[in-house]
Amino acid sequence: MKKKIGIASVMSTAVLLSTLVPLAPSALAAPVNVSFTVNTGSERANISPYIYGTNQDFSNVGDYSARRYGGNRLTGYNWENNASNAGSDWLHSSDDFLCNTTVSGCNAPGAAVTQFHDISVANGNYSLVTLQMAGYVAADKNGAVAESEAAPSARWRQVVPAKGSAFSLTPDTSDNKVYMDEEVNFLVQKYGSAATATGVKGYSLDNEPALWSSTHPRIHSAPVGAKELVDKSVALSKAVKAVDPAAEIFGPALYGFYGYYALQDAPDWASEKGSYNWYVDYYLDKMKQASQTAGTRLLDVLDVHWYPEAQGGGQRIVFNGTGNADLQKARVQAPRSLWDQTYLESSWIAQSFASYLPIIPKLKSSIDTYYPGTKLAITEYSYGGEGDISGGIAQADALGIFGKSGLHFASFWKTETNSDYVNSAFKLYRNYDGNGSKFGDIHVKADTSDVANSSIYASVKDNTNGELHLIVLNKSFDSPMNAAIQIAGDKSYTSGTVYGFDGTSTSITQVGAISSISGNQFTYTVPPLTAYHIVLKAGTDTVPSAPSAPASLTATAGNAQASISWTASAGATSYNVKRSTTSGGPYTTVATGLTATSYTNTGLTGGTTYYYVVSAVNSAGESANSAQASATPAIILPLPAAPTNLTATAGNAQAALSWSASSGATSYNVKRATTSGGPYTTVAAGVTSTSYTNTGLTNDTTYYYVVSAVNSSAESVNSAQVSVTPSAPIMPPSGLQVQYKLNNNNASDNMIYATFNIKNTGTSPVSLNNLKLRYYLTKDTTSAGLNFWTDYAQVGTNTVSGTFNAISPAKTNADTYLEISFSSAAGSIPAGGQSGDIQIRIAKSDWSNFNEGNDYSFDGTKSAFANWNKVTLHQSGILVWGVAP
Repeated sequence: MKKKIGIASVMSTAVLLSTLVPLAPSALAAPVNVSFTVNTGSERANISPYIYGTNQDFSNVGDYSARRYGGNRLTGYNWENNASNAGSDWLHSSDDFLCNTTVSGCNAPGAAVTQFHDISVANGNYSLVTLQMAGYVAADKNGAVAESEAAPSARWRQVVPAKGSAFSLTPDTSDNKVYMDEEVNFLVQKYGSAATATGVKGYSLDNEPALWSSTHPRIHSAPVGAKELVDKSVALSKAVKAVDPAAEIFGPALYGFYGYYALQDAPDWASEKGSYNWYVDYYLDKMKQASQTAGTRLLDVLDVHWYPEAQGGGQRIVFNGTGNADLQKARVQAPRSLWDQTYLESSWIAQSFASYLPIIPKLKSSIDTYYPGTKLAITEYSYGGEGDISGGIAQADALGIFGKSGLHFASFWKTETNSDYVNSAFKLYRNYDGNGSKFGDIHVKADTSDVANSSIYASVKDNTNGELHLIVLNKSFDSPMNAAIQIAGDKSYTSGTVYGFDGTSTSITQVGAISSISGNQFTYTVPPLTAYHIVLKAGTDTVPSAPSAPASLTATAGNAQASISWTASAGATSYNVKRSTTSGGPYTTVATGLTATSYTNTGLTGGTTYYYVVSAVNSAGESANSAQASATPAIILPLPAAPTNLTATAGNAQAALSWSASSGATSYNVKRATTSGGPYTTVAAGVTSTSYTNTGLTNDTTYYYVVSAVNSSAESVNSAQVSVTPSAPIMPPSGLQVQYKLNNNNASDNMIYATFNIKNTGTSPVSLNNLKLRYYLTKDTTSAGLNFWTDYAQVGTNTVSGTFNAISPAKTNADTYLEISFSSAAGSIPAGGQSGDIQIRIAKSDWSNFNEGNDYSFDGTKSAFANWNKVTLHQSGILVWGVAP
């Protein structure tokens, strides 16, 4: 997304037990019954105080724990004179925007940063300050920077990580260089090191480097390289650590998923990727290796941004305001993509990269594998609808997930004018009673029986467990929630107070009290779209009695397994599962110490009936067995035969495979090696068709492939091996280049807009009549035809024509291409000249929406002309520019 600046000084009721909330009957659907289980002795973990952070200040800044000085502006910030550059967000303007009306002494060194950190110190906040790494910062405050003034020029100063000589508190502004370690020293001298109460705690290695060439083309015109980003990160981190070893280094501030995955298709990613699953793995591993060489940790916190791509009602949930009802419902569910293995959002990420969701476990798995001990931060995020109850519920859910998942730092980015509901979500955790009372510091286990309609998060204040805090969310838009809450642990809770907000008001009020708690169980009704903070107080400790037998036992058969579930027993801390092959027993215990109310028993024999009972356990003893339930697993399917007739066809950095179907197979695994006979690495699992295209290969390298067949029983042996050697298409030398930009980057409306410019860098004129330009797209499974218009062409609108052609076989991201031709009246492009703008539009005959996000030639980041090799150019029938899909 495009952003300007980081920090800127900027009643419902519930009743106990079965009584419903007194709303008009016509406004409510039938209540939803939800079971919440809490265990104060399980999953205990400290909640980082820094997850309640922000990038833009609210008036109640004291309710936030952390503040980040970041955003697009900071990439071009010059600490020596406080000039910064807006990049493509606003005319590439260099000016004093960061401190114009809010900071006195705007020309004094570091004035914008010290004003920011002074507020943090006054409120006890963690400060995360962005340092510059892209190469250059603004030299002046003289307004727009022309393309001809791109760095290096007099409009910029070079960024140098380490000065290599004595520091000064009044830096030399005439040496054409800005030193990052000198800025850190300036802050340490003024505030103390990060180890002190007033020091700057963390430094971010610039901002969204994968988008530098788009956001800041005057600073870093070429796409950042995979290795380049690591090298810059290592150099800057070393410089900071040499001055303030206690400071935490955050990096690489990736803008979103495709930055995590491929660093926005970094130019050297294909050659650097190797066996890494995504760029995050590569970055972590390279930073670990550099740290081992340096003898000090150079990356303390893996730093990413997360603006959900989830859609509802045909729109993305963020950047589109409150949205319609379907969008609001998608927004409320979207935080599940942070943690829930059972949830798959509607987005291009879920469609094409489902194995990378949920995102927090995926990121933490990469950390554990490649750089253990690295913390995790989400330093920009928003769920949209910030002034709507749907955004408030999503924000409250995200904060609970951050604490439960062990994030170190998180800071919200304000994308809308009205963010009052988001602010209320923070207050629910940080100042629920208006007197500074907060959610607990120690996370404890809390689960819900209905993750779609509800969420629960639990914490205690300290090791006495005397005060238990519950955040309870009803995510249903029309149904009250009858919440049956059961608590296990070493304390008996006797009373409670309820605070919250709902769709009628952003104000957090005390909405009720709880007194009827029996055996650490009570029921409370939560209205639709409501967020509650329940504070429970412990009474005198009691000696528990043995729990009652579990009820409602069910058993569901699977393939060689049985899934059983039951209703929680009052006072139970764990459960035992017992099994027999004879109805009525005798039973053998197959699982003990279970804290959940479900269990899957695997390794069973197909066609055999199994009988199950469950008992409940606590410190007082074991209950009687539950009623019996039975299940008969399916008979195991025979092993499928190995696939036959495997063939491989070489392409440009890819190989197209096909094979004959295997009887009894439900899917296939594709395996690859660079040595004949293996060992093989699985490159695709769960393939349900009998073909697969393996992309991202290295041209002129021979690859060896085998395929195996899979069903629910087992995997077949491998097929016979085939080999293939990808190669790049041979293109004749040409001085022609195609540039591309967008005038409208809405990727999901009913029009495709694109503008092209053909440059002739050769020494001879080129006739446009001999050229054909191809733009590749997908029709998105519609049967409608396509229409084409030329809105404007410098060579003459009537000289441009276009035809649509089907691609056979269709590619994943292209099934059609538009071929643009020119009549003889278009003339020629002189040597060193260009065609000028060629602005086109495409629409379907039924005017339905496109999904340009999966179109080969589409790039939503190109708001200004840039060379684009995913549009091809043919001269007299010969490919002279670009790479076809």
